[in-house]
Amino acid sequence: MAFKRLFIISLLILIGSLPSPSLAQKAIKSSPDVNYSPPVVEKPTDAEALPLVKWDLIDVKVVEGKDAWLALRTDTPINTTSGIRIDIELYTSNAANGADIDTDFDREITLPQTNQSRDKQITGYISGTSQVLYVQLRTVSDTINEENEIFFVDVTVSNGTIESRGNRATITIVRDTKFYPAFANFQSCQDVGEPNNNLPARSGFLAISGGPCYGDFNGENPGAVDYYRISSGVGGNVTIRLKNTTPNQHDLDLYLYKYNTSTNSYDEVAKSDNANQLDDVINFPIVANTSNNNGLYLVTAYWAVATGSNVPTYDLSASFQ
Repeated sequence: MAFKRLFIISLLILIGSLPSPSLAQKAIKSSPDVNYSPPVVEKPTDAEALPLVKWDLIDVKVVEGKDAWLALRTDTPINTTSGIRIDIELYTSNAANGADIDTDFDREITLPQTNQSRDKQITGYISGTSQVLYVQLRTVSDTINEENEIFFVDVTVSNGTIESRGNRATITIVRDTKFYPAFANFQSCQDVGEPNNNLPARSGFLAISGGPCYGDFNGENPGAVDYYRISSGVGGNVTIRLKNTTPNQHDLDLYLYKYNTSTNSYDEVAKSDNANQLDDVINFPIVANTSNNNGLYLVTAYWAVATGSNVPTYDLSASFQ
């Protein structure tokens, strides 16, 4: 009986000395699994009909010196060889508060998904399951104390129909954000509101050299992942930086994956898993996404370890070296 009692006491001591699940989870940093959901596929196949084209915002405001982003999208996948063609053109206003090209806004229009830029006029396409065309416009900062100024972006849609609000977007350049709560999204990322970017197939678009993208893990738990895709019309060395902006709390990690056309999944190609609040940085030579998603990349911001009660926040950016 004494031996039995001694055995039970020894067993309890042994069990008590093992790490708890929470401590074990903090000690071992796992990696996100990006392949449990179908990847983003941006190339078209076949379709019988083309859907309506809609603006995200048709009347937007942007702070002087910042970039304004417009988005034209459809509500169903485009599955034709050529997609929907959209011709885009800049116009100045004849009104007294009309913005002047080159002085108040740049004549260059950029389509960040394909890294195309043209003066005043450009043609883009909505194609594949991404169902969206982004337009980036640059405003010019100066020291002149002036009223708000406006200019226009007109689009002509081929192989489709523009929505009832019309084909013209109005951009108002303002001096500061104080009295203008509804602004065009001039971050480098699009479609990243929760829970949109919690799955690879719903990843937000991260523009290279577009400035910081601001994200968080509000309402989520350690192990959560935010997904962003990079699809560039040109290749080159890219620096991706994840900055933990939570004051002295949490450990966030950065991963980069490349779409594998043979396996229809993503392969990890680089990672940065610095401890604690250190910035995570990846330098990697990407290839152009020219056909069959051979240059489609997935960037993940990963909440590796919780070390406090504040909501984890971060800045994410990508730039050519």
